[in-house]
Amino acid sequence: MADARDFETKVSERFGLSGRSFIITGGGRGMGFGLTRAIAQQGGNVAVLDLLDQPEAEFHDLAKKYNVKAVYKRADVTDQESLETAFKEVVAELPNVNGLVTAAGIVIDKPVWEHGWAESKKLSDVNILGTLWPVRLLADHIVHHNKGAGGSIVMIASVAAHGVKVPFQNIAMYAMSKAAVKGLAGPMAGELGPYNIRINTVSPGPTVTPMTDMLRARDPKYYEVFKTVPFIYGMATPEADIAPAVVYLLSDASKWVTGVDIPITGGSHAGISTELLQKGTDSL
Repeated sequence: MADARDFETKVSERFGLSGRSFIITGGGRGMGFGLTRAIAQQGGNVAVLDLLDQPEAEFHDLAKKYNVKAVYKRADVTDQESLETAFKEVVAELPNVNGLVTAAGIVIDKPVWEHGWAESKKLSDVNILGTLWPVRLLADHIVHHNKGAGGSIVMIASVAAHGVKVPFQNIAMYAMSKAAVKGLAGPMAGELGPYNIRINTVSPGPTVTPMTDMLRARDPKYYEVFKTVPFIYGMATPEADIAPAVVYLLSDASKWVTGVDIPITGGSHAGISTELLQKGTDSL
């Protein structure tokens, strides 16, 4: 039954994140930083865990600009001790840590027969274990040290998790790892639901990031394919397109939402655009 107070709260207020603290893995740059900034804009304290020596320069302005707390911890999501040390420091420094966004991830784009063992294992460690372990740490913290508070976890999956094949791309193992991330949401939603912990995924499609900027410089034709594949021409941006969904899932606006995936793909999760099918990739 709905709480009577729900009817007195404006819809816009449900998206606020004030008084809460959120951990963002891979939040030092690119999409992860775009999500970090959006959370701070909504009043949430942010703690970034990233392998970079330093995050985006703008990170250091977030606290003053949005009147929040912002901490940066250098951590390796593939190393248990590194992750657990950083997590302990965060929960000691920030109040009410009950939210998490797992944005750390890497990709291998090459024919499957060219994959090496070491790079394949690293991709699996970053994308799968590097997602699961932060979730495990936050769930343990909420269940055993912050009982009753509940929380929300958003894992970044990918349109690749939906089995979409983008022309010229060879990312089968990346797709497998992101399918694993997407597949975690349902079972963990059931397991963590009794503790009022919600867990969902977001599956971005082609998105403008430093990685895709590098791709454009290296191969403009490849970049054009990214923009042409979706039903809606173009590419998403972290701030305008991905962040609103992440904020929604972290906020009280989605307090009855768990175990779902939100594909933000311009339609590419449903197939390839008819324009590209009609013209063919030779036209690009």
